[in-house]
Parts: sequence; C-alpha cells; structure tokens
Amino acid sequence: MSGTILFVGDSITDGERRTDPRGLGGGYVDIVATVLRERGDPARVVNAGVNGDRVEHLQRRWQEGVLDHAPSVLSVYIGVKDTLVAFYERRPTPPEVFERRYTDILDRAVAAGVPRLIVVDPFYVDTDSEWAQWRGGNAFARADLDTKRPIVQAL
Repeated sequence: MSGTILFVGDSITDGERRTDPRGLGGGYVDIVATVLRERGDPARVVNAGVNGDRVEHLQRRWQEGVLDHAPSVLSVYIGVKDTLVAFYERRPTPPEVFERRYTDILDRAVAAGVPRLIVVDPFYVDTDSEWAQWRGGNAFARADLDTKRPIVQAL
C-alpha cells in the first residue's frame, strides 16, 4: 500500500506519541507501522491521536488534524474517553450527540475524498486490579459504551 495511513482517536491511539522520536507512540499504531515496514510497505503512518480527546475534540480539529494530511486510509477509534469523562466528571456525551458528531466527521472525510475508512468499536476491558484507577467504573463503562457501539457499527 502506498499513501498515508492516519490513525486518530484518544489516549489509546495516542500511545504517548509525543515522547516517541518517530511520533508513533508505544501502542497499536506503532505495531501497525512496524509490521508494514517489515513487509517493505512504503506507506506513511501518521498517529494523530490525542490523549484526552472525545468525539467533540475530533470534530473541532478534524480539518487540520486529519483531513489536511490527505490520508488514503483513515482509522478512527474514539468513544472510550467520552465514557470515562461521563464517569469521572459527570459530563456525559449522550448517544444522540455522539452520533451527530461522529456522523459529521465521517461525512467530512468522505466529502474530502478519503478513499478508505476504518471505524473501530470503542471497547473497555474490565479490571479489578488495585493499580487501575477506573476499576470502580466497570459496570458504568460497559453500560455507557453499550449505547455507543451500535452507533459506531451503523456508521
């Protein structure tokens, strides 16, 4: 594959990319870039994830942060931070607002001529580990994401 593969989302995508000299971070974007490089694929991989982003943040920075890169493949993984902010800060993103914002960014990508979109279901892995600050929110996160996953799947 040639062209630019751009990944956008929250901290799961970000993977602390700002501290990585390659700008890929230490997560799944780096794994994809490594596999492509090992296969001899010349595609340029861009990590545009931002720790703390919710769908509303993507919507605000969509042109500059995403479309200006003219990706040939765009992967969007957003929604988990929307859930965590609802749990910790009591600032929910209602499903209908989530859908409206997500639809807007995808519509803008299609209008800009992005030929391939990969939309990743937001997911949450339960934990009871003492080190995990979100362990008390397992049931809340599952319930909240259960309202968002069907939206993402439909899109």
